[in-house]
Amino acid sequence: IIRRGGYGALKDYVTKAEDKEWEVKMAIVEKYNIRIPELVERIYSHCVIDHAHADVILSTVHKAKGLEFDTVKLTDDFLKIPCAKHNLWRIPELKLESIPEDEWNLLYVAVTRAKKCLLPTKSLEYILTLAGEYLLRPELTSKLFTEGQLPGCSVAACANSVVEDSILTFCKIPLTYSNKREDVGGPLCLSCVEQRIGPMTYLGTSPETVKTMPYTEENVVLPMNMLMLHALF
Repeated sequence: IIRRGGYGALKDYVTKAEDKEWEVKMAIVEKYNIRIPELVERIYSHCVIDHAHADVILSTVHKAKGLEFDTVKLTDDFLKIPCAKHNLWRIPELKLESIPEDEWNLLYVAVTRAKKCLLPTKSLEYILTLAGEYLLRPELTSKLFTEGQLPGCSVAACANSVVEDSILTFCKIPLTYSNKREDVGGPLCLSCVEQRIGPMTYLGTSPETVKTMPYTEENVVLPMNMLMLHALF
């Protein structure tokens, strides 16, 4: 591959094949480039033999098995789900049952190493929705008023607002990802809540009120291999 097209051809192959291990290696090369030898030397110079004396531990999941840490920061090379559960119907090519069990087990071991704080990836957040966990918490709608106005829905592209008739409003909790990006969270409109948790939406309002609200179709970014299938068929 390198002889035929150089680094560009290798990167194109890795992207299309979704080889997570190589994606991480190439991301490191592109980010740090000629500084890599210097940075490796700095890492070695700061290493300690006993991990109990370390400020930061770089580890594979296999080597961390059986250990626990106050804070765990996940890298982005575990199995990926491109969207939350309520949008999976839009990607019929994605077959969850085809994901090897070893991949699920590896992720389980990684996240359960954290005792106090876990810095997740966006994909892990999507995976949690498969179990119905959307990180939503109910708030009294009356407490959300700002200068006499209720806030808009925090879901991107949704033009709906929180309605006064609803006793409760579900709010997405803030989240910091392992790549340092932040989701500030915020309130969701009734229509977006219904998409995620179904009939539980009616705890604070009537089904009729929910049905009158416009439905927002979110943007779903497909992985490269699925985009290629769409192009072929």
